Formats: sequence, C-alpha cells, structure tokens
Amino acid sequence: MNVDKKKRFQFSERSERAKYIGGVYKNFLKGKVADIGSYQSDLKKYIDGEYIGMDILDSPEVDITIDLEKQKIPLDDNSINCIVCTDVLEHLNNFHDVFEELIRVSSDYLIISIPNCFNYEVIFRILAAKKIKFYGLPEDKPEDRHKWFLSHNENISFFENNQKKYNYTIIDAHAHPLRYRGIKGYIILFFVFLMSFGNFKQLSTMSTWVLLKKNK
Repeated sequence: MNVDKKKRFQFSERSERAKYIGGVYKNFLKGKVADIGSYQSDLKKYIDGEYIGMDILDSPEVDITIDLEKQKIPLDDNSINCIVCTDVLEHLNNFHDVFEELIRVSSDYLIISIPNCFNYEVIFRILAAKKIKFYGLPEDKPEDRHKWFLSHNENISFFENNQKKYNYTIIDAHAHPLRYRGIKGYIILFFVFLMSFGNFKQLSTMSTWVLLKKNK
C-alpha cells in the first residue's frame, strides 16, 4: 500500500485535517481504526471499517473518554489495525509513555503528527516579542497548551532513533509546509529561503508527519 502524496494540501481547521488524513492515508484506514484525540470525530466519515474515537472531552461524538496523562489506553495489545494520533503528543507531559502505548495497541500502522515550533512564524513572533499560541503565561489557566517546544529535525530524529527499540519501520515521513495563502505567502517564503542558510525545510514546516508500520 502507498501513501497518496497527491492528496496533500494545507489546512487550518480540524475538519480539514480529518479530510487530509482521509485522503493521504486512505489505504491504511481499514479494519479497526483508533483516533486518539478525536475531538468531534470528523475522521469517522473517512474510515473504511470500525472507528473508535478517543478524547479527553466527554461528548456524544467520543467513544472513549480518557486523560492520557493519568490513564492507560483501554485497548488490548495489537488490537488496532491503524492508530491515528495527530497534534496530541505535544500536549502531554508523558509524551514517551503515551507513544509506547500507541505502539502497544497497534497491530499494523500508526499515523502521527507533531508540530514544528521552529518555523518562520514562531521565530518572527519571538523576535518581535509577541505571544506564541499555546505557550506563554496567560492571566488565567489555559484549557489547552503545549508542553514541548519541538523542531522538525528533532521530531524526525525521535522516530528514526526509536525504530529498533519499538520494532517499527518508518514507511513515510514528511514536513507539512507552513505558508500564508496567496501572493503574501510566496513573498514571505522567498525571503525565508534567502535567509535560511540551508535550513529552509525546518523554517518552512508547520508539522512533522510520519506513517509507521509495526514489524511482526
């Protein structure tokens, strides 16, 4: 089975992200699929098989309500054909423990994405001393925040270096681009390219996506 790279596109909303996953990874969303961090379960409509939505939110759209920082995933070893966990791990103190849990319950494939905090938008905001979404110190306790400040290069190294430890193979890994739409986006990218000193991919990446295959 292949990743449909032609279906890759930029997105900003959760529903668009679900459409992205459904198009790009359609061939792998079969059998039992567990969507970790499912929110309103937008991905369900793209699943060819049994869908299990898991989230910290207690809502009718969620099949299993779980706090991953306090609970183990209530699924048996090797019981899920495909695990989907996108933009979730960076919210958890126990990043490594939950990643191990994802590996444990998967029997075949894992689709994971993690944000890149070293892109040009974040760098510009730091240089301008402006607030960064999901970081900083607001007056009131935030409902949602990131607990890891990750880079694309770091993300790729993490998945590459853990292949032997967790017995999986990286089938696909790519840097999902960050770009403002229209002419403005191209102008910004041009200047970022000129000033990147060979580090353009990291500076222009919104998030890191990987498709892992668990070895038998």
